[in-house]
Amino acid sequence: MKEKEKKISFKGVYFNWLKFYIKRFIQFMRKHPWKTFFRLCLTSMIIIILMVIMILLTVRNRIYLKSFQQTPFFEDTYGNYLSEGRTDKSALGFWEITGKLPERISECFISIEDKRFLKHSGVDWFSLFRAIINNITGKSRQGASTIPMQLARMQNPGPRTYWRKACEILTALLLVRKYGHNAVMRQYLRLVPQGNQIHGVAYSARRYFRKPLKDLGWAEAALLASLSKAPGKMNLFRSDGFLIASKRAKIILMKLKNQGNLSKEEFQMSISQLKKMDMPVKENRPFHSYHAILNLEHAIKKRGKKTFSKPIRTCLDLGIQDFLADVAIDAMNLYRPRGAGNIAIIVIEKSTGKVRGYIGS
Repeated sequence: MKEKEKKISFKGVYFNWLKFYIKRFIQFMRKHPWKTFFRLCLTSMIIIILMVIMILLTVRNRIYLKSFQQTPFFEDTYGNYLSEGRTDKSALGFWEITGKLPERISECFISIEDKRFLKHSGVDWFSLFRAIINNITGKSRQGASTIPMQLARMQNPGPRTYWRKACEILTALLLVRKYGHNAVMRQYLRLVPQGNQIHGVAYSARRYFRKPLKDLGWAEAALLASLSKAPGKMNLFRSDGFLIASKRAKIILMKLKNQGNLSKEEFQMSISQLKKMDMPVKENRPFHSYHAILNLEHAIKKRGKKTFSKPIRTCLDLGIQDFLADVAIDAMNLYRPRGAGNIAIIVIEKSTGKVRGYIGS
């Protein structure tokens, strides 16, 4: 009871003190309006400066392009899916984008996410102030996050608060100032969510379309760019998600046309390709190649390879793997009654020494 009384009395004293100084401030304001205005301006400037200093102290260790663990991706000798390498986290992808940034995928993201990307220094102040006014007046809510601001959030995820928004603004400005637009866009395309725990457009291009990023058409690039808004909802391996993503991709293509990045003929062709596009089919790991894949992963780790920008093409032939799996099953049926418990078959190409088939441990 005594502790509660102390707390109540403390609150009472605090509010009385606050009321007293507010009254004093109002009286002073009535007597000296210009002095009050000057003090308000000075106080506001001091508060703003202190806030900027606090934000700088918060973000000073975030002004860099963060590295993420990249996922190795194994194919057989003909480009058929074998496996996604295991990583410490559930997230997949984060592949490097080597060489010149592919124009189509960059333009698609810029058109829908940040149309003035190349014109601002990290923050689109016009869009930001418009979003603030809309949010205050109760109109449709807008985030106004530019590509650099989204990158700042992806590199340091957390709950969305006004303080974090302020930190993202300053981080975005400093990232663009330090690295430039091209490097920021490259990093953004490496990290952007693509659904199914996939991050980065280079990895998603292989997973969804089975082709390198540079070979994507406008329709395919627009479909990938559409996923960043709601990657969980726009799951391309599901019919409902594919339909929602296709509708947003159509909006992106329309924006590209209106912005002069697509000719009328290119737009019509891309819309036609989008309508005819089949829903991607998820590739699954071949059941008979488990031990071969384990050895491949071990070999990659042993070599110390950690960066990836494309699939790892192996010597294995899935056609031969299928044949060897049938042979192994028949052999085990024959020899299991005699005590056999395991089997291993390896096929090596004599002329090259390449391992074409690998079954068992």
